[in-house]
Amino acid sequence: MHCGWRLLTSGIRLLCRRQQRLLSVSNHVVKSSLPDVEIPDIPVPDYVWQHIDQWPDKVAVECGVTGRRYRYAEMRQLCQRFAASLRRAGLQHGDTLTIVMPNTAEWPIVLLGAMEAGLVVSTANPHYTAGEITRQLRDSQPKAIVTLSAILPTVQEAIKLSGTHPKPLIVIAPGLETASDIPAGTVDLRQMLQDDVDNSGVHFTGNVDDTVVLPYSSGTTGLPKGVMLSHRNIVSNIAQINGRHEICISDPALDSHQDVVPAVLPFYHIYGMSVLALGRLVHGCKVVTLPRFEPKSFFKLLDQHQATVLYAAPPLVLFLASHPGVLPKYLQSLRHVVCGAAPLGVLDAERFLKKAPPSTNILQ
Repeated sequence: MHCGWRLLTSGIRLLCRRQQRLLSVSNHVVKSSLPDVEIPDIPVPDYVWQHIDQWPDKVAVECGVTGRRYRYAEMRQLCQRFAASLRRAGLQHGDTLTIVMPNTAEWPIVLLGAMEAGLVVSTANPHYTAGEITRQLRDSQPKAIVTLSAILPTVQEAIKLSGTHPKPLIVIAPGLETASDIPAGTVDLRQMLQDDVDNSGVHFTGNVDDTVVLPYSSGTTGLPKGVMLSHRNIVSNIAQINGRHEICISDPALDSHQDVVPAVLPFYHIYGMSVLALGRLVHGCKVVTLPRFEPKSFFKLLDQHQATVLYAAPPLVLFLASHPGVLPKYLQSLRHVVCGAAPLGVLDAERFLKKAPPSTNILQ
């Protein structure tokens, strides 16, 4: 499948429709000139961890604010422990778990652990009001909710308004604080990830066509709607994006190389979840999270971590191009900028590329 990228290099080269060479064949099927991508029949966690033995000690996810980090082998174990803890708490295959929190280093652990337990993961914007979360809870009927202490009052109000019964298990994940008391009536995520959790009996037993994530649409054509995506859907998406075409966005990690990817795009959106988080973990990248976009923190991340790949929407590219605080040294390692969600104009791309190194590409 052709991904339909437009590639803008420092010389501004456009891959137009004519250059994409799409070939129409019988029965009105359009086939790309690029080779087919192999889509394996395996669940998402198996696909993400398939090459982990090649980079077990490399950092998988790091919080760009607190510095909390998890290496690949460690993260794999934590996901299994979370899956086992969810099963022990009474959650069963097909139950829904809702994540209501910003990007944190623990977000992918919750996502992949819940998937491994056979759950359906629904996501909610952590900036939603209680009323907005209420409608989603009524629709998805989660058996568990993972959130932060700072968001808990809003979540509790939403649960009350939704009338969900029985009340879902509430799990509190670490936030930006170094230590905090866990509110009464909730469970500490860190307790669910401890070394003494027996994960020996946790194995995914579902089908690749089972629903695995339930993100909600933005509501541009009415109220937000849950989108039922299967393991096969997500694996297909990642395989297509990571396919070896004219250009490879991120390279699999080596002893001497690891791509560094800032996670500014929200994980609760499918772009941030599938393409950024899951897709980059497949390649052994280091994903550096930011809970919200704030210029000072973003500059610090770019400077300290020397990002090589950036996933963005047009407003972020325009910010990088126009903000006087964006110094050339912040972009010196940047190889690819992938821009999605809306069109990016050529003139705007040119403005950014004047700041970026000559080797930097923009793809959309």
